[in-house]
Amino acid sequence: MAPTVQEPRLARFLADLAVSGGVVRRDRALVAVGRRGLDSLVRDGRLARVAAGLYLHHALAADHEVRCRAVSVWGKGAVVIAGASALHLLDGRYPEPARIAAAAPSDRHRFAQAWAQVTLGGTPPLRRIVRGIPVMLPGDAVIDAWCRASPHERKGVVYEALWLGLCSAHALEEGAARRHRVAQRQVLDRILRDFRNGATSPTEVMARRDVFRGPRFAELEWQVPMQVRGRARHADALHRRARVVIELDGDRYHSTWKQRAADRERDADFAFAGWLAVRLGYADLRDRPGWCRATVAGIIASRLAVPHHR
Repeated sequence: MAPTVQEPRLARFLADLAVSGGVVRRDRALVAVGRRGLDSLVRDGRLARVAAGLYLHHALAADHEVRCRAVSVWGKGAVVIAGASALHLLDGRYPEPARIAAAAPSDRHRFAQAWAQVTLGGTPPLRRIVRGIPVMLPGDAVIDAWCRASPHERKGVVYEALWLGLCSAHALEEGAARRHRVAQRQVLDRILRDFRNGATSPTEVMARRDVFRGPRFAELEWQVPMQVRGRARHADALHRRARVVIELDGDRYHSTWKQRAADRERDADFAFAGWLAVRLGYADLRDRPGWCRATVAGIIASRLAVPHHR
């Protein structure tokens, strides 16, 4: 009869736990429901043990933020959520990673759960607190995510973080400087150098460095000041012989009615002056670069085939 009598107490404990973050230490659970109550909750699967003396609400055990909180509680203030996990906590638009990333001092024991990757070796001195969870600063988190990612995914980590406005190129440089070792540092340095040399957005850097490469695009000029209908304009890229202007857009800067109206006016001004404006967004460049290459190359070729554009 004891478990039946205690059930309302256990149900209240679980309800409170769900509201308070989903993570509980053994000592607090014992105070709340006693040894027999704790054993009952673990035995019937309503609490999941994730480390010695640490439990998660079973219904929330797969939640990214709850898992981050569990790693933080396990670390007793010495562990910092890192990489893509930190970026997702800082801004939910950043993709949620499959595994929790965290950094811990070298004297810590390893975290045994397969859903977390806790690296030992130290934590950055600066951090932020997001809903009670210590996370790396955005610049440090991007560099950490870069190092954890596979080589072919690393550029995407940087472009996505910059596009979302999670940090600046300068913050990335500072984050890289604070880290002893950075994988493929030369590749990262080349991306950041483009910003130092005047690039204004990750869309432009992605387009120039990763999409429009090769002999078909050798004549493209980047960040070109122009005078169109007596107005100062700035082309992200252009092909002068074909009289094609490439405008690199995205929802972040071209989503309001006023911004779209300004874009239409720019296109009309370019057309009045004999230029064809081709607009490509960040998602186009990221998700279908082959289509972008084929489209721009085809437009240039068709324009050059007309005597007027030679």
